[in-house]
Amino acid sequence: MAELAADPRLGSMQARVVDAATGEVLFDRGGATPSRTASALKILTAASALAVLGPDTRIATTVVRGAEPGTVVLVGGGDLTLTRLPSGQESTYAGAAHLDDLAAQVEAAREADPATAGTPITRLVLDASLYSGESWQPSWNRTEQVDGYMPEITALQVDATARTRPPPPPSAAATRSVGRVRRSPRS
Repeated sequence: MAELAADPRLGSMQARVVDAATGEVLFDRGGATPSRTASALKILTAASALAVLGPDTRIATTVVRGAEPGTVVLVGGGDLTLTRLPSGQESTYAGAAHLDDLAAQVEAAREADPATAGTPITRLVLDASLYSGESWQPSWNRTEQVDGYMPEITALQVDATARTRPPPPPSAAATRSVGRVRRSPRS
């Protein structure tokens, strides 16, 4: 950890890691130095994710065949970057997946599969069950969400539940966006 913490790309870092069970200090780098936390936890979370998952890991939203004919299930994997913007138009997140691309892939796979070819998609199920627990911590200020700094925590979002006043529930926003893509004529 000390080598990673010394990386100059992290800027000024003060941190202390303590084993909650034993009280043993596992890591300390200026941990007693007062400092503003700002987005420090996000940076530590991102650094940990990069260290564990690697920089090439993609968090995917997948589509699977439903139990009933004509049913497809959109399974959220935690990708906040999925966008409703048309393909070719970049969102805030460069290289983000686009709903219209996802819809085209689903349609192509449906037609290529002898078990589903010719069966129209009549029902779309949204599965945001990957994460359990509350989607919003009560101590968080809702202005963080309204101002676009913090979405509700859910496995299925579109445009990181873009800023709206008041913000819609994430899965409801995804439902509306996915529904619009499904109804849009393909060019």
